[in-house]
Amino acid sequence: MKAFRLLWALSLLFAWCGFAFGDGLPPGDPRMVVNDPICDSDSPCAQLVSPLVPFTFTAGADGNTAMPGSFQVSGADFFNLDIETIGAIPPNLVDCQSNEFACTVTDLGDVTDMFFHIPVCEEFECPSGGFPNGDVFTISLLGWQPNQEFFAIANLPDGQPTAARISAPEPSALLLLGSGALALLGRRRIFGLGH
Repeated sequence: MKAFRLLWALSLLFAWCGFAFGDGLPPGDPRMVVNDPICDSDSPCAQLVSPLVPFTFTAGADGNTAMPGSFQVSGADFFNLDIETIGAIPPNLVDCQSNEFACTVTDLGDVTDMFFHIPVCEEFECPSGGFPNGDVFTISLLGWQPNQEFFAIANLPDGQPTAARISAPEPSALLLLGSGALALLGRRRIFGLGH
């Protein structure tokens, strides 16, 4: 009878895992701004980043600063910049801006994608856009979850991504790991293997 009750309780627990959400975003609309300040030094002014080489940054403890906040383009010009973060945020709630790029926000399942790209040119009105080699750009955040991780890559060859490059962990993964650890601990105690 105890085994039946335990099985029933575990099945309820697993069913409730489907209602768990892992985004935990604070209220308010998150914002991201990507700009290019001037670097007056011959040495690197910030972390070096290259096209097609992924790099990461995180939100600070307050959720309003990027760590690190400055990056220096190395190797070739940046024509687009794709930034992803785990957590599905409706695209209309994310404000992303740049003085060199247009920005498009897309929900890719459990991943929010911010794609910074050179705007489509009108006849004779073509902005230069992009970050040239050696340029320094900053990323400013506002309203993100503290210590939230961001994944970025520049110069995507196929344009805006339609699938996430990072994967969001399932909320029930920790529950499954924890229940397995408890079962192992219980088995060790039953058979006298743990002291």
